[in-house]
Amino acid sequence: MIRSDGFKKEIREQWQVIRKLCRQSHRQWMALGVMINETPPEELYNLPLVLACSLLDETLGQMSDEGKFVLAGFTMLGSKMRASKDKIGWQNYSLVEHGVKARNRLAHEGELLSKENCFMFIRAIGSELIAWGLLDPSDVAQSGAEI
Repeated sequence: MIRSDGFKKEIREQWQVIRKLCRQSHRQWMALGVMINETPPEELYNLPLVLACSLLDETLGQMSDEGKFVLAGFTMLGSKMRASKDKIGWQNYSLVEHGVKARNRLAHEGELLSKENCFMFIRAIGSELIAWGLLDPSDVAQSGAEI
């Protein structure tokens, strides 16, 4: 769907950063006879959601630049999504839209999401990127705690 091989490579590289951030997990280790437990806070997983939405924004911008749909007026993510809704194949537009709205509440109102909701929305964006030929299905886990 996207013609630019350089852009496709950038998307794959950026997705790997998102996956790495989502894999941060519980660690235990001993130091001087003391057990240390490190569990990242749930708030950590809001960052990869913001990055996934940014990646979606870049992707839709590239599609618009390549003539897949026309943007009129605002070029923010919500506008790009609405302009592309009937022009490109979406797997689950409403779930992604819900995730983008949650991201907006996070960015503008400081409303944090749970780890599970972050992962749900990140997976939804990943599914779109797979459908558009930008990621391999193995890049996005469809269930469980991993992205």
